[in-house]
Amino acid sequence: MRVKEFKTNRIIMSVSLWNLIGICVLLFSLGCSFYAMKTKDSLPHEVPKGYVMFYHWTKDARLGTVASNEPDIYSIQGSKEDKEVSQVDWAGQGFVMHRVRISKAPGEYDFVLKYGKASKTIHVIVYNQTVTPVEVKIIVTKRLGLIENPVVYGHIEAHIGRSLPAKLDASALGVLVDVLDDSDWGVRFHAAEALGKMGPIVNEKGIERLEQLSQGDPHEAVRQAARDAVEEILAERHPDKQ
Repeated sequence: MRVKEFKTNRIIMSVSLWNLIGICVLLFSLGCSFYAMKTKDSLPHEVPKGYVMFYHWTKDARLGTVASNEPDIYSIQGSKEDKEVSQVDWAGQGFVMHRVRISKAPGEYDFVLKYGKASKTIHVIVYNQTVTPVEVKIIVTKRLGLIENPVVYGHIEAHIGRSLPAKLDASALGVLVDVLDDSDWGVRFHAAEALGKMGPIVNEKGIERLEQLSQGDPHEAVRQAARDAVEEILAERHPDKQ
């Protein structure tokens, strides 16, 4: 009887341990999803394409799709609206900046941004192997109803930034370093992040400018992206110091 009881306890402990491991893995994967940019790439890898990156900055980001001010994105083809991205597809960095990147064949597109009762139509030109950043601002004027199912009124603003290289190689280096001085903080953010991914090929001018942004840029997201980029570049240049 004692042997059976001991075996039963071992089984219960083993099952509980695996359940605990499973929960930890799930929480880790969910946490990571909020720190990575979501990319909706429905086009084959080998075909010509560019990207539109929608991003939204909020100081009060919260978990959940309704409470966080993140719009649905639709693209218009003829008279039909096709949903490109729903709220649950957005990903945030540090629960502050939410963004999603959508692939499109080169051409001109109309996108509709919707959040609650608010909507905004924007016209974006997509070029091959470029990323066109679009800043989305949601101004909520009234929120009625329960937290789970509110009726939200307000309006949406959208600002289209200059297109930047999507292919991160030596040919993109000069452009990305130059736009670190762009007046659009979203462009500076994307350039800083891209330079961090390029690692050792970034020149001294780029590193110096990133260090300046990490200390003096007026936008928090750009300062953090610049700090991360410098760390990544130096780590790849001097792996022995890690």
